[in-house]
Amino acid sequence: IYDLWFKKSIRVTTWGVAAAQGRKALSKLLSENGIKFVILKGASSAYYYPAPDKRNAGDVDFYVESSDLERTRELLSDNGYIMEPDHNDVHYTFIKNRLPFELHKTFPGLPEGKVGEAFLEELSDIIDRAECVAEDLSKPSDFHHGIIIFLHTLHHMLSCGLGIRQFCDWACFVKETHKKPFWEERFIPLLKKTGTLIFASVLTESCVRYLNIERPDWCLLVTEDQYESLVNELYRSGNFGRKIENNTTANSMFAKDGKKLTLWGKTIQLFRSLNSTNKIVFPILNKAPYLYPFIMIYRVLRYIVLVIKGERKKLSELSKNATEKNDFFLKFDLYKTK
Repeated sequence: IYDLWFKKSIRVTTWGVAAAQGRKALSKLLSENGIKFVILKGASSAYYYPAPDKRNAGDVDFYVESSDLERTRELLSDNGYIMEPDHNDVHYTFIKNRLPFELHKTFPGLPEGKVGEAFLEELSDIIDRAECVAEDLSKPSDFHHGIIIFLHTLHHMLSCGLGIRQFCDWACFVKETHKKPFWEERFIPLLKKTGTLIFASVLTESCVRYLNIERPDWCLLVTEDQYESLVNELYRSGNFGRKIENNTTANSMFAKDGKKLTLWGKTIQLFRSLNSTNKIVFPILNKAPYLYPFIMIYRVLRYIVLVIKGERKKLSELSKNATEKNDFFLKFDLYKTK
């Protein structure tokens, strides 16, 4: 066990050094070319840790104004950053020295509909209110950073699974900021308005119980069943859901809208999941949309064959998984504002 731990720690430390160097080079390049930016998550989350350099590093995520997006893409491409095929609507991925850099088109984890619009409105001035806390670190304000990591954590809980790093990020952020006025003035009203205050309180109470932070005054009184369910879900699914086989497929029947699932709802969500990835898996649809029905039929038949071969989960298993996940999230009254 010691040998495994030691090798893992070396990999983590080496990656952390590479990520820090990559972020510094990126910050210098953007600043020299007059592009305003903020680092999302990553080093901005580490800023709230007692020892920032000890936080486990991930990719380098950053955001620029929409008016600077295309210029930033060209600048990166001209300076040795290799852009990967565009696979989502959230960010562009570039690789340099084996390190991924994610140039965000929008913010990670934004819910759909009016809830997402409410969060997006509050994030509209994230660049203007950015704080340069180090020569190579332009981070969001406390309020904006809180929104970013909260939405990202909620998104992971609703999809692949919560990461221990995200759990710790929230704990360190709340520990350092919970007495600042922005919580009562802006953040709590926003969470109430979007029906996410219960989840934020359960997440915070879990940090109080398991990571020994002080309980904030604004934290709602939650039940033991609620915060124990969240932590048990982390144990069950593993770090970022790594214990769940075919995790992405397992979530294809689960609707992220906070409502109780029915058989009809599961069926609709399954086809929505297929539909959302059609153009990613088959880029030809961008040029030949008339192929859409044939591709849908092909994907359904292919899935049936893979189920028969034992390479995909049966629909009954997906349905059971969706029901369990739905029951878990109904405890948080997500997106309910009354």
